[in-house]
Amino acid sequence: MVRSTSYDVLDGIVNFIVEKQRSCSDKTVSIVTHGGEPLIEFDKIQYFIKRLNEKVKNVQYIITTNATLLTDLMIDFLSQHYSEISVSIDGIQSAHDANRVFANKKGSYAVVVEKAKKLLEKRSDVKARMTINPQTASTLYESVKHLLDLGFTTIVPVIDTFCNDWTEKDMEILLDQGKLIIDYIKDY
Repeated sequence: MVRSTSYDVLDGIVNFIVEKQRSCSDKTVSIVTHGGEPLIEFDKIQYFIKRLNEKVKNVQYIITTNATLLTDLMIDFLSQHYSEISVSIDGIQSAHDANRVFANKKGSYAVVVEKAKKLLEKRSDVKARMTINPQTASTLYESVKHLLDLGFTTIVPVIDTFCNDWTEKDMEILLDQGKLIIDYIKDY
């Protein structure tokens, strides 16, 4: 069974934010949409942003998407309303497809790259959000170079700390890859 947030719950969240903001000294509200794939509920994202913007003036929206569902309409909407957009992409095809597959077990790399390029045409500040695990650590340097070649100017590598398979050898590989990246960026 697919769980979905109701419009009543969204209205309740908007009201909660409005009440909390009244008592906060920081008048900017940050809304981060991350986890699962937020664009599955794009209509509700639009609804929520419209409702919150009617009641709160200083809102910063941040989203991480796997980009597989992106349409031109979504790209325009995200570009207009979000101050930060990140695409989950793990670098070269073999690294990305090792962990990011569709329900049919086919890798999502080709679709993500196609959609990310369209998004980058509209917003040059889109971030690449990489997840690194023991299986992909040895490709980190090559993956960072690849993401730069695709047009990403900000790459956010994140170590998969939920993975219990990390070994001392994996950490050494990660360190070596990091040194290669530092040397590369010096000349970039």
